[in-house]
Amino acid sequence: MTRSLQLKLIIISGTLLSFIAIFFLLQTSIYHATLGKISTNYVHIKNKTQFLVEPYEKPYESINPSNIYKWDAKLYKSIRDSSYQESDKHYKERLAFYPLYPLIWKLSFIDSPLIFLFNYILFAAGLLLLFKVLAPDGKLIVLLVGLIVPSAVIYYLPYAESLFLLTLSLAVWGLFQKKYWLFFIGAFGFAMTRPAVLIFIFALIAADVCYWYAHRNIRYLLKEAALKTAPFISGFLTVVFIQYTYSGSLSAYFDAQVIWPTETGFMNKIVDWSIEGFGMSVFSLFFFAIPCLIYSIQWGLKQLRSTDQTIPPSLFSGNETWIKEYIFKASVLFTAGNLIYTFLTSGNSMNGFYRYTLAVPCFYIILFLAPEKLKLISLKRTLIIFGTCLLTMCAFLVAVEYGGNRFTFQYTGLYLSILLLLFLITEPRIPKRQKWVLFAILFGFCILWQTYLFNMYLSDGWLFT
Repeated sequence: MTRSLQLKLIIISGTLLSFIAIFFLLQTSIYHATLGKISTNYVHIKNKTQFLVEPYEKPYESINPSNIYKWDAKLYKSIRDSSYQESDKHYKERLAFYPLYPLIWKLSFIDSPLIFLFNYILFAAGLLLLFKVLAPDGKLIVLLVGLIVPSAVIYYLPYAESLFLLTLSLAVWGLFQKKYWLFFIGAFGFAMTRPAVLIFIFALIAADVCYWYAHRNIRYLLKEAALKTAPFISGFLTVVFIQYTYSGSLSAYFDAQVIWPTETGFMNKIVDWSIEGFGMSVFSLFFFAIPCLIYSIQWGLKQLRSTDQTIPPSLFSGNETWIKEYIFKASVLFTAGNLIYTFLTSGNSMNGFYRYTLAVPCFYIILFLAPEKLKLISLKRTLIIFGTCLLTMCAFLVAVEYGGNRFTFQYTGLYLSILLLLFLITEPRIPKRQKWVLFAILFGFCILWQTYLFNMYLSDGWLFT
């Protein structure tokens, strides 16, 4: 084991231990003397006439079998135990979830609250692999940011996001190793983990079409697109077949979507299921998704005007610089596609938007490649872009009624995300000692916030659906 890997493992383990230590400390009376003075926890009220989440002053919940399986985790566990068999009233709901994570969970033989540690290990493995291939000489502080961003709390839950990250990381590693079979395995697993693979397939095709605008070689376009999308399409079709054997429907996943009531139309009020989630989704919208959409449009227009008809190298034989550039573009297009899909289908509900844009592999691809991109842009221009995003976000928050007072503890995730981004932008200009002091403060608050969100999950709060 190299010294570099040892250091990364220490960082990952230290982050996990910090999370666990703070979480268990806040299960005691320490909570009332600290976090309890500025926040409340939640209790979920369920009866025949009410289905509400109310503030409740109490320390953190203990982690036990009765509260570790909430929301999507309950359905993943049901698939783990019964696959898609018609064995309970949630049979049709299970069809909305893909099967690879429940299968891996079953093979792990873990049937205890320790599943959250298993998920963190999957997350850490994917993050390490992605960081190794994308930023082998990168700053460890960027890896640390990836561990503590508010949205990373998702990777502690019995959800599929950790495996989603690991499988695409494996596919990217296959590209760098020039081994198509390794890419195929990772991409195939990725496609069997979450339905967002459909947007990713379109992102790959869109990237190839944009490159085709310049070289105009249709045979090359078709060949590259086929090689890239084949494992993702194969994995998706395997899911369709598995679900068909149980349900008798080739559109079982799409049929299951009608179970969840949805709003339509663009004139609805903007809402969410929790203020905490709303704050983080607002950050994702204005500092990540919209910039990705603008970048995608600008890049597409640039390709249309390009006079360079040079055919780019194949993704499977090109050098590392080309692979990084391609997957960066594909990740940006995926994020833009997610934004467009949400805009067209959500009826202005922002529920879960941060999860679908920040707790995905494409976010980490962009994060790890961002330092190289920022070197090409002056600090002044970067700060102007940052300021524009900030002012636009503020105008949005002034115009939107949902969420009430913007200066409550519930918006901590929004402000921590903004501060982390500003830190990454200015970090090269900050003296080393001050930089690590500032980061230590951000680290402590981010871990505290993650424990708060994790406890909100255990309390059955409206956040993680």
